[in-house]
Amino acid sequence: MTDIQTILDLNNVEKLIRDECVPTMDFIALLNLMPNLQSIKTTTILLDALNAAKFCHTKCLRSFVIDPNCYDDQRPVNIEPFCAMFPRIEKLIIPVDNVDSCRYVLDQLNQDLISVIFRIPSNDSVLIESENENEDENSTDDMFSEWINELPKQYRCQKKQQQIHIWIK
Repeated sequence: MTDIQTILDLNNVEKLIRDECVPTMDFIALLNLMPNLQSIKTTTILLDALNAAKFCHTKCLRSFVIDPNCYDDQRPVNIEPFCAMFPRIEKLIIPVDNVDSCRYVLDQLNQDLISVIFRIPSNDSVLIESENENEDENSTDDMFSEWINELPKQYRCQKKQQQIHIWIK
């Protein structure tokens, strides 16, 4: 890490985009050297590695984006460990696969959360995975739409295609 510190003043870094594979421990060390970091954009692959390393970032981040386009990584985030690793986020974009994950994010990150975009799976991908389940069950879209209608008035919500935008406060 000393090599990068001779080139770059890490105190001035506010946004970090992780597009390439960096060893997890090096990435954790790098995060700890950036006291003014305000934004992270990464993939679920990194989140899995950070979870395995028992990482926790307690400073408030302005934004956190899990980008499914990097490495063709389209799977949802394991929400409970994510909220434990990053308990203070203002703006979040995150892939989820169920309503319970959305509820958990709203409950656990409520201290600082201003807005969240939940990326939800298309009905096609859910139907392929659940061929053996009861065909009368609600589609994923219906379950999320139902949940949106039940949200308390403190949330402003908009659903566009496979994304649910929620504004808080």
